[in-house]
Amino acid sequence: MRLRIQEGPALEAGLLPQLRRENGGHAMKQILFRGKGIGSGKWHEGSLVDLDGDLSGAALIVPMSSGASSIPIRKIIEFSAAVIDPRTVGQFTGMTDKYGGRIFEGDIIRTDNGSVTAISVVKYGEYYPKMFYAMLDALKPHFQHVPTTGFYAESTDEHEAMMIFQSPCCEIIGNVYDNPELLEGKSNETIDV
Repeated sequence: MRLRIQEGPALEAGLLPQLRRENGGHAMKQILFRGKGIGSGKWHEGSLVDLDGDLSGAALIVPMSSGASSIPIRKIIEFSAAVIDPRTVGQFTGMTDKYGGRIFEGDIIRTDNGSVTAISVVKYGEYYPKMFYAMLDALKPHFQHVPTTGFYAESTDEHEAMMIFQSPCCEIIGNVYDNPELLEGKSNETIDV
């Protein structure tokens, strides 16, 4: 099997404008994963290769490629893929913190708006954005709350789910795998990602 990767100027000139037109003029979201290498303990970013289909066993991170190439998948895995601990896999949210750091599932973030500071764990799943619903209830009482699915931040003090948005007040202070001490004194359920 051969894997053909076409990125760079040729893709920009040909396929991306077409994809943007089909997507209402918006660029496609970059799908990026992160995982911690088994043995090395080093973090790797790139495409996720889940060999079992459910992250129950072997998983690989293959670095993102630039330029066009035609390489057998066996060679990509042999020479550039990193075997990672599947428990540490997290997807990039598409957002960055105030320093430009990419925010992934499993990150611990601090949000400080000048009057309130919150420490939160970034997660993906179904949640009820309490603050959003409180504002909506003020405008439209008795509105039926429905769950939202996506990336969210769960505060470590009140276990309240909050929407994540690009903010100059947000910074990554660690992650649940390397820095569990940031969650000390908090319930174990806050570190489930």
